[in-house]
Amino acid sequence: MDAIGRTFWVLGALVLGVIEVVGRMDQSGPYQVSQPNRDRLVFNSKIHLSSSRNEVVSVVLTQKRRVGEDGGCKVLAQPPAPFEFRFYKMEKYRIQADHQSYRGARAGDYFDPLVPTDRICPGDQVWVDLNTPRQTTPGNYSLPFGISLTVWKMVIPERPTLPLYIHLNSYAVLLAHSYGQGRSWERQAQLLQSYVNTYREHRIEPYGQYFYFFPKLKMTRQGASTRELDLDAESAMGASFRQLVLKGAIAPPVVFRPDFENPPQIEQLKAIDRAIVRGYLPSDTIAYVWDEGESDPKLSLQCLSRLKWVKAHAPHLKTLVTRKPSLEFAPFVDWFVAIQNEFHPGWRKPFGLYVSCQSQGSCKDGVRARPTGPPMFVIDAPIASERAFFWINNRLGAAVGLYYNATEKLVTAWTDQSFAGGNGDGTLIYPDRVESRPNSSIRLKMLRQGSYDVEYIRWARAAGIEAATPVVDQNHWSQNWADYQKIRDGLGIQLNQIF
Repeated sequence: MDAIGRTFWVLGALVLGVIEVVGRMDQSGPYQVSQPNRDRLVFNSKIHLSSSRNEVVSVVLTQKRRVGEDGGCKVLAQPPAPFEFRFYKMEKYRIQADHQSYRGARAGDYFDPLVPTDRICPGDQVWVDLNTPRQTTPGNYSLPFGISLTVWKMVIPERPTLPLYIHLNSYAVLLAHSYGQGRSWERQAQLLQSYVNTYREHRIEPYGQYFYFFPKLKMTRQGASTRELDLDAESAMGASFRQLVLKGAIAPPVVFRPDFENPPQIEQLKAIDRAIVRGYLPSDTIAYVWDEGESDPKLSLQCLSRLKWVKAHAPHLKTLVTRKPSLEFAPFVDWFVAIQNEFHPGWRKPFGLYVSCQSQGSCKDGVRARPTGPPMFVIDAPIASERAFFWINNRLGAAVGLYYNATEKLVTAWTDQSFAGGNGDGTLIYPDRVESRPNSSIRLKMLRQGSYDVEYIRWARAAGIEAATPVVDQNHWSQNWADYQKIRDGLGIQLNQIF
């Protein structure tokens, strides 16, 4: 073969090679998918997922460029019934240099806000939630975007086995969406209800979302000497205690939260107690009586006095304090919920653990902490942190989890979430910039995954299956998202064989 012939042969082979590659891309479609590991997105043409019924699993979707394609935006397809996709454009939050939450954290842009969408454009990463309804027949399914799904026999319970409570500040919600004078109660209640729904969609029970600090009271009849709870006040506007707190609750409700200056009045406590006895409120209704302060003897005495006051007038009401268990407080406390780094083996149960800037180390003497202790819920922490929180609580024997807020810096969530030394500490939700609705964060999705993981771990324990764990205690746990996913997937396969 002469030189010219060899040149044409090489060019022909290259052209055929390009056609072959384009053909393979055509067969797999214009999309690529990745596991929802924000810290390490690895895109492929196909992905296999597994899900219990009544569970939401997630992937990240991107649009790949093809030869001769203009790369325009595309409307995203829904899967066949009974499945449902929910699409969210992954947007970024910027952390400036020298403002990281801890020493060694990376400055720069982080995927965290998730904005609902129905299309994907070049350069976008789209988070996809795949819902598998309870009535789905177990088996294998082929879905759009190169997704194959195995549906297991198990059914995730509506009420989490290990509930997580997070404060929802109703006033911050109204401010973030510019709700003030001239806005009707109905509109305000609808907005607040959308936030309540977002919490519960992620297996989180909010507290503090009611427009009043304590449930309202009413006279039962003319001239009556006692007053009762009015659980339906403002129901015509969708703003009643029953609608915002009781309806749809996935864990026992919290009737009031700490207020050091304004203790509950006797008639309020007695009305709450009567409502529990008569079945108007659940028997495990909680009063969040006091928050921390145990390092201060004066505050400790005030806390003990408040607990005795509540128990004296509402003996059927469960009390919760964020303190370490102690013999002095034990007769008056139903739920000791201490920050994770203060846990010590041997505590009586039930107890709970929670995350705060103290456990994260971000608010100690203005010195940025290292991410070597308990999980941090800040944006620049490893994305496995929120998931690990549930594994740690379960391993240590906690029966409930607590986080102090998801709306702390809601008004400035898109531009400034710095609080108590951490980026995003106390802020897990973004107000939509166009519509009156909340946008979830990737950190909320990770909390939901952790909640699901606990169900698999406890199913395995009940079935006598020995489950590995990526955590030792609250200070020693894997920061690798894949370690948790691998164990969860393995447990699902074993459990599906015996259910």
